[in-house]
Parts: sequence; C-alpha cells; structure tokens
Amino acid sequence: MKRLFTVLALAGLFFSSCKEIVEVEKIVEKECDKQHYEECDKEHLPEVAPTLAIAAGEATVESLSFVLTPELAAAVRYSVVKADAALPTAEDLFNQKSENYGTPADATLEEEYTVGGLQLGTDYTVVAAARNNIGYSEVATLSMTTLIPEMKLTLAEVKVNPNSFLFSISPVNASKVAYGVLSEGESLPEASAVLENGIEVDADAVSECVVMDLEQETSYKVVAAALDLAGKNAMLSEALTVSTTKQLPPAVGDYYYS
Repeated sequence: MKRLFTVLALAGLFFSSCKEIVEVEKIVEKECDKQHYEECDKEHLPEVAPTLAIAAGEATVESLSFVLTPELAAAVRYSVVKADAALPTAEDLFNQKSENYGTPADATLEEEYTVGGLQLGTDYTVVAAARNNIGYSEVATLSMTTLIPEMKLTLAEVKVNPNSFLFSISPVNASKVAYGVLSEGESLPEASAVLENGIEVDADAVSECVVMDLEQETSYKVVAAALDLAGKNAMLSEALTVSTTKQLPPAVGDYYYS
C-alpha cells in the first residue's frame, strides 16, 4: 500500500511538472506573439532591430522586379503602391486589417520578387519592412516606373494622280494618330500641333488616306503624329514627299465626232 501511495505521489509530481512546463511554453509563445514573431527561436533572439535593403530589378510594361536583403529578421513584408499614394508604415504592412497589408517575403535570404498586373508607363513605389522580437526595421522604399511600348509610325506612297494622291499610315503602339499635308516649302510642325489640328485616323490599324484638290506637277509633304499608349509622349513621323503628276492630253481616239 505504501508503495502505491509513493507511485501515485510521483505520478502527481510528474503531471504537475508537465503542467508547469506547458504553462511556461504558453507564456513564451504569447510573448513571441506580443512581439510580432511569426517564427520564434527562443534560444537565439536578436538583441537589435532588423534591417532591410532594397534594390531595383527589371521593369517591363506591366511588372516590376526588385531584390530584398533582410538582416536579423523574423518576418518581411512588401507592397507596391502608386507613387502619388500615401506610403504605408511598417505597422501597416504587418496589419491584416490594413488595406496595405503586405505580401510575405523570405526573412532569411536575399531574394528577387516580381509584381505584375501593373499599368504601363506608371510611377510606383515599392515599400518593404522587416520585424523581429525587438521591433520593426526602417521602411525601405524604391521608386520604379513601368515601361511604355515603343511607338512606330510609317508613311508610304500608294498612288499619285495629277490632282490627288493616296498614301498609307501604319501606326504601332499608339493611342492617337493624326496627319497633315504641307506645301514643300513649309516648315514641319510640332507633333502636338498635328495631333490637335490634323486629320485623325485609326490608331490600331493601317489607314489609306486620299488627299485631293491639288496642283499638278507639285510637291507636297505629309507628316503624321502619334501619342503613346500611356497618353504621355508624342512623336512626329518622317515627312513623306509626294509629287503630283502632269495631266496628260487625251489620247487620239478619245474624241468622238457626230
């Protein structure tokens, strides 16, 4: 009987010790949560706040790439916002209820990240921050701009008559296209003037245009202008010189006598 009591007492001591250990672990875990740890190494806690470096990568029409280099971080998050928007704080990036809640990144390795689905020709700011048991890093920011597709604008002569001519305009990556016709001695206008005062044509397809009521045996210049897909930059084409032909007399046999 005495042996039984001893076993029970030891068992009670064992369960009591286990309970105390569990309670201690819960306290430590709560402390880690309180200090914003996503992964807690209880034996090797940093003694200083983390740092985070950011460097630009490649920019495309609809994406931006950048490199994050964390030090002494337990967690890293980033976000990409338009340049004219308010920048999120480190707390915002780690707050699930914030509209600027960040995307998680590797907290231990230097890695490159790419954000897609962006607007072309637009200024953005990449914002990132790290945290550990001590607190947050300084917010790292990087200004980047998505690219605008290169415009092309080609004019070509198609058919020339004594009092008119036909030419084609072939635009690439343009949002607006217009043209104007000048006498040979006139100076070339600015692209903005052609877009504002010229004759507008389809910006998404090849157009054939007729210019009429011209003088025969006279040279004219055609210029076209285009606005890029972002609506920011305009370009002027090379001038196309076209000379109308001479009106030929009627051939013998074209007259009819009654």
